Amino acid sequence: MVISVMPTSIVGMRYSGMYDSRYRLISFARHVKPSSLRVFFALLALIFFGPASLSADTDLLSKGEQLFLENRFAEAMSVLESAVVQNPQNERIYLYLGTIYEKLDMYDEAISILQKGTLVADLYADLMYFNIANNLFKQQKTALAEEMYTRSINSNPKLDVAYLNRANNRVQLGEYESAVEDYRVYLNLQPATEQRESIEQMIALLTAQIEAEVKRIAEERERKLAEEAKQRALLDEVLSSLRKASEGTKNLGIETEGIEEIETETDIVD
Repeated sequence: MVISVMPTSIVGMRYSGMYDSRYRLISFARHVKPSSLRVFFALLALIFFGPASLSADTDLLSKGEQLFLENRFAEAMSVLESAVVQNPQNERIYLYLGTIYEKLDMYDEAISILQKGTLVADLYADLMYFNIANNLFKQQKTALAEEMYTRSINSNPKLDVAYLNRANNRVQLGEYESAVEDYRVYLNLQPATEQRESIEQMIALLTAQIEAEVKRIAEERERKLAEEAKQRALLDEVLSSLRKASEGTKNLGIETEGIEEIETETDIVD
């Protein structure tokens, strides 16, 4: 069982210092009619960047965002690739491009553009690392994905989905105890999640697996100790038998010497 969310990349926005507002905005944007999207993104630009931000590169970004939300990924990719050349400091462009590449199964390209994004990231470093990890997970590079999820969490300890996805990744790695810890952190951060029942079932299954493994290791250790004790007892028995045989041979040699001396003396007398 792998709890859902994996692998899902996030394109995020922040404002007013509120952590989860960026997710609400994107969620809202996904339900806005296409005809209203241009107005929506224009308003976002005013909120985030002020009137001066409505420049050529912002127009490209807005166009790319609209194409993205219309699922016209190839067109959005072309527009956003131009936008990132014009404005390489805009973190959101890297996030959008990374998500588009991922949706097009271009995982290496997604990882590459997001890695470039981490070099300029200020607001969205956590999401950059999170999305890199998701792409690595899809490539079954679970060890590297673990590192990126951890970087994401270090950048933002409140990024709940990073704990959930790292927990799923750790299950794949067989690191069940750490996975349980992450699932519990996620539930603490998202107590009302619709996946609570599934996650609690996963925790119960993993806990049972951990306990069974602990028991197996203990029984294996006891078996090895008993086997070692048996081997030592057998060796002691063999050594004891050899010592007795050696002592018997020595005594026999001494007695034989005495007999030879007597025979020699008898010969002299004759």
